[in-house]
Amino acid sequence: MTETGCKDCGKDVPLEPGPLERPTDRPVALYDGNCGFCRDSRDRLRALSGDRIAWIPLQYADRYGIEIPQQELQQSVHLLEPNGDLTRGAEAIFRMMDLGQIRRWPRFFYEFIPLAPNISEIGYRTVARNRPLTTLVARFLCGRPAVPETYQYARRIFLFSLAVVYLIAFLSFFMQAPGLIGSDGILPAADFLQQVDAAYATSSSPFFILPTLAWFNSSDGFINIMCIAGIALGIMAMIGFLPVFCFAAMWILYLSLVNIGQEFFSFQWDILLLEAGFLAIFFAPSSWSLYSKRASRPSTLIRWLLWWLLFRLLFLSGLVKLLSGDPTWLEFTALEYHYFTQPLPTWTSWYATHWPHWFQITSTVIMFIIELGIPFLIFLPRVPRLIAASAITLLMLLIAGTGNYGFFNLLAIVLCLLLIDDGSWRFFTPKRLATKMSFILPQREHLIKRSVNFLVLLFVLPLTIVIGINDAARTAGSAYQISIPEAASPLIRSHVANSYGLFRVMTVRRPELVIEGSQDGLTWKAYSFKWKPGALNRAPAFVEPYMPRLDWQMWFAALNVEQHRIPGWLQAFGKKLSQGSPAVLNLLDSNPFPEFPPERVRFTLYQYTFTDRQTRATTGEWWTRYRVFSYPLFGYQEKR
Repeated sequence: MTETGCKDCGKDVPLEPGPLERPTDRPVALYDGNCGFCRDSRDRLRALSGDRIAWIPLQYADRYGIEIPQQELQQSVHLLEPNGDLTRGAEAIFRMMDLGQIRRWPRFFYEFIPLAPNISEIGYRTVARNRPLTTLVARFLCGRPAVPETYQYARRIFLFSLAVVYLIAFLSFFMQAPGLIGSDGILPAADFLQQVDAAYATSSSPFFILPTLAWFNSSDGFINIMCIAGIALGIMAMIGFLPVFCFAAMWILYLSLVNIGQEFFSFQWDILLLEAGFLAIFFAPSSWSLYSKRASRPSTLIRWLLWWLLFRLLFLSGLVKLLSGDPTWLEFTALEYHYFTQPLPTWTSWYATHWPHWFQITSTVIMFIIELGIPFLIFLPRVPRLIAASAITLLMLLIAGTGNYGFFNLLAIVLCLLLIDDGSWRFFTPKRLATKMSFILPQREHLIKRSVNFLVLLFVLPLTIVIGINDAARTAGSAYQISIPEAASPLIRSHVANSYGLFRVMTVRRPELVIEGSQDGLTWKAYSFKWKPGALNRAPAFVEPYMPRLDWQMWFAALNVEQHRIPGWLQAFGKKLSQGSPAVLNLLDSNPFPEFPPERVRFTLYQYTFTDRQTRATTGEWWTRYRVFSYPLFGYQEKR
């Protein structure tokens, strides 16, 4: 037989005849060199532990002077330590993981948890008796046995990509902030903070009611400074400089903007970015550089919380569609309406609307499979996780290819990146770079940081479970709710634990508001928005990852107006147009009153739908519409 073992060099070469010297400066692992499963396990553990453990086939134990009967060695793996301690079976495996600086908690579990030794040894014997089958299953689930699952490079790619999303989010809002929440905007932040302060004047500090740096200064200049600082920090995080500081500062700044953004920050991807950004603070290395070779290994606890976040995003989005009882989801016809009723369609949406009925049904079924079934693969070994990452990424790309959802799809794909371990990334990197990727685990995190990460898990995980259950119960129409302790309120207000569920009810019509102004009440001119549907012959355009928040909110406003509910911010918007606010007008595509602002402002509610193929070919129009009613927003009371 030819096998590894010569001076523990790790190469598959024949051993030289004669006695060999056993390493005495490190533990020696004795395994069955004739067993494929044992060799695969050896390759994984050796790739992670480096030269901290010597590996010798049990068939050559006597030649290394190890006096253990072959019959005993054949029964299980053995670990011989320099001090003479000898362990076998599951205990030996767990001690190898500890001494090889791979994982410490399995040994703690074995030695201190009641019944853990019995359970572990039963599991070990079950695997040992079915090694051929276990080998096939392990290779199917884990892929190449010699490539272990480490996340040192995966963390770098994930944090770099998350920094890009932060940069896009800050830059996008910086271009809109004056018109949305500036002093001359639709919903001034300063006025909002005054209302909050007055409402909670007798309670605790308003900062704990609404965490935001704007309590110190809510001027336009300070809001711009927060956006600019966020942009600068995003660039620093991409470079990898002081990653913990950068991600902590970006999270604080973005939380400050979200909490004063009111209706314009009511989107799920904003809270998704905050939750992912909060976990990134603890996932980032505490070294001065993200790319430092001295960076400690990524936290397993925080990585699982990030996987849990991705799971909840997908699974809850699918679950609430079913629990809502919406007939279009239950009958798999929702996509027949989705493409033209979504907030900001694209020109590809027109074509998607005209896909055959069978294709829309099939697409809906596949979407449910990805949202409800695929997320469970996230918590399985490498190959299932790669399948989950591929399926979820494909879904996000399809959504992004037929609609505008800001940076949501990009952020979801960024979360998928963490499902790809270092060994898998090697196949996507140039050969020169791949050869430099080492899989030996770096040093463990400091005890203090590991303790902090455990506390994060202890508080965040139960809270997300409770919030998800409560939201699902509300969606299903149940009055059942799990009470949340008041002590958890700061975590909820800081959006470190959230519930998700996109498009739980599908809209089957598209109400659309056209804002109009007039000087005399007879001649009306329409304002043109940059991205939302307006002129019938204007093609819907792509705008993502930029997030046009006013255009998005106009979609929600139209749904409210159809139910004869006029949002307060919409009335404020009409007033700003009547005043000719430059900041607000900059959010629009054109101003039909360049000299003097209109004395009256109203909206007209239309029902929009995509044209059919014949109309599109004949007229060149993308939309068709009919008028429902008009309603005054500003200027009528003064004329009466």
